[in-house]
Amino acid sequence: MSNINKLTKKVTFSIFAVVFVLFAAEGAFRLIYRAAKGPAGYDELARYAKSGSQGMIHNFRAHPQYLYTFQPSPPRIGETGFTGPMPEIPKAPGELRIIVLGDSTSAGEHAWPARLTRLLKANGVHKAAVANLAIPGYTSREGLNVLRHLGLALDPDIVIAAFGHNDLQAGMYAGFKANYSHFRKPFAPPSDAGLRDLFDRWCTRRIFLYAFTRRQKGLPPLMGYRLDDYILWRKAQLLDQPNFGGEFAAAFSDHMNSIVDEARNAGATAVLMTTPWCFDKCPSQSKAILRDGLKVVNGIIRAVDEALVIDLDAQLSGRCELFMDHIHATPLGDDMRAGIIYRALAKSEIF
Repeated sequence: MSNINKLTKKVTFSIFAVVFVLFAAEGAFRLIYRAAKGPAGYDELARYAKSGSQGMIHNFRAHPQYLYTFQPSPPRIGETGFTGPMPEIPKAPGELRIIVLGDSTSAGEHAWPARLTRLLKANGVHKAAVANLAIPGYTSREGLNVLRHLGLALDPDIVIAAFGHNDLQAGMYAGFKANYSHFRKPFAPPSDAGLRDLFDRWCTRRIFLYAFTRRQKGLPPLMGYRLDDYILWRKAQLLDQPNFGGEFAAAFSDHMNSIVDEARNAGATAVLMTTPWCFDKCPSQSKAILRDGLKVVNGIIRAVDEALVIDLDAQLSGRCELFMDHIHATPLGDDMRAGIIYRALAKSEIF
């Protein structure tokens, strides 16, 4: 019995010792990080950590045409699975209707599309409706399918498309297919995803050192635990050297040109945006790949005919105070994006 008591005491002491070390490490990290980055940098990491509490992965559902959408959660998310509510059909006389196709850099009720709506109305475009059809993780392929199956039915006057960053994955896997099916599968959570996601979100929002490590790996906020686990073929083979030319460049160009052509054929003005990024906040192991890849996709976007191109890359890249990580905007960054987009639309006399 005494041996059991001794073992219990050792285990208890070990647990307390580990907990003490972890608390000490976390406390020291917060103090050092605040001293090194200042209050603004510390608050930025805090916002990233807080975003981990949202667990958006549990709010996704499978979709037959474009892999997945959000789970309906009125009024924030409409029955379509996109940020709601959706504009009514038919649209009201004199209404300016804009639809946004994009990924996590455009998704959500507080992202730049909502800020663009406020800017339009504040500047006299009172009958403006912006339908946000962006979903975290989407590529131009999903964007094209969303346009075909939902976007055009909304009778838009303007179609804004913002893609590029997620598309780069297509050039990183063997057996390239233009529809990206060589690495993407229908949405399905792995059997252990629930527990892993719960653990990840708990650690992200409570342990700044964990959140910092996660962000350094390039994992964006607001996506829960590794979205790739839900949509990536387990047998997909990474290439030793990504290929962003040849078939990849042709496929991405075709997707973006198709978005422009189909929007224009429906009587809408097509607007494309390049992808801005912060090199300094990019994970070190990914910097070269992202730099090369974004150069390709942004170059393709700039070369698309018959579209208004808003070059966010040229105007915002490198301004790291506007980014939460290497690609996603802070609230100030979203304000800046909305302002640039509004001024470009106004200058083009679309409305």
